[in-house]
Amino acid sequence: IMGTTSCLKNLVDNKIRLCLAIVNPIDWIPLCLACAFKTCIQTYTKFGMIGQAFAGGDFCSSAQKTANLLKTRLHEAVLTDFIGSRVMSWITYVLCVGVMFSAFAWAESLHD
Repeated sequence: IMGTTSCLKNLVDNKIRLCLAIVNPIDWIPLCLACAFKTCIQTYTKFGMIGQAFAGGDFCSSAQKTANLLKTRLHEAVLTDFIGSRVMSWITYVLCVGVMFSAFAWAESLHD
């Protein structure tokens, strides 16, 4: 499993190889599988760490318990992870734009 994960991770993480895989139709299926597999692994890892934080035990036992829980609810976890990351990125963007406009207004009031 680790070898397959490493090979698929190298396919997705290497920008040049990713661009070449998008152009080559033969690589489309492995590319889609690599992206889906990477999302599942990141979700299991993220929720494993959250499970460890709540359980208070070591990572391996908490991750195994979390993996057993996520076996039946993986689609919900992936959806929650996706929506949560999008909401946080938009909130960060809006907050940064608000701070920028307030800094411009403050600088203009000092300039006048």
